[in-house]
Amino acid sequence: MPDELSVHDGARHVAVFCSERVDSVSALLSRYLKDFGEPAVAAPVVDADDFANDFGGFADLASEPVVDLEAERHNAHAEGYAEATAVLTEKYELEAQTVAFVHQREVFRELLHVIG
Repeated sequence: MPDELSVHDGARHVAVFCSERVDSVSALLSRYLKDFGEPAVAAPVVDADDFANDFGGFADLASEPVVDLEAERHNAHAEGYAEATAVLTEKYELEAQTVAFVHQREVFRELLHVIG
């Protein structure tokens, strides 16, 4: 059958047909088709109602206390320093006692070795 078109020929035929007709078809259909461009952004509607008045107001709430950040930092540093000093001092004293005990034992062994 010589009149049969292959898939590629059919697609090529459709592409050529569409490209030739695009301008005239788009001009005719453009007035009937919806504009698919960017939608117009509308500002949200804000109610004139006052949020505070809806819930009885916030005048009865106590204000937050003012915090001195530098004083808080200084106190936290001092507490951390004191805690670390206590831990390291205890560790040092334990190590010093261990070293003293080991030294005393070695001296005692040496003394027994000399005597005996």
